[in-house]
Amino acid sequence: MGLLGAIVSPTTEARILRLDCLATDFFHSRAFPTYLYFNPHLVPRSVRVPVGGGPARIYDAVSHRFLPGQAPGEVEIVIPADAAIVAVVVPADARVHQAGRKLLADDVVVDFALPVAPSHTGRP
Repeated sequence: MGLLGAIVSPTTEARILRLDCLATDFFHSRAFPTYLYFNPHLVPRSVRVPVGGGPARIYDAVSHRFLPGQAPGEVEIVIPADAAIVAVVVPADARVHQAGRKLLADDVVVDFALPVAPSHTGRP
């Protein structure tokens, strides 16, 4: 039960839980706080993501994009209906760059599997 308690937390929205993706990954390399949110509702719902004291923004590793908004304390995000978001809390002033299929912020991997751009061979 202690392990479950370390992973699962309530959110500001009923039936949407926050799962700490790093809570049981004892050997991970340097990482920003990462949470899984699943919205079981038939309509989009918003929740507040704790981001700590400094301004931060949220990167969604499912859609491979930064979500709108940044703030200290909490950032409100919208989770689509019957969908999940893997929210990575990235400092607002972090230098973001791509290395191969990885997206890094201040040299910390935020996304390990960026989509591959379609190949254009010139054939019809």
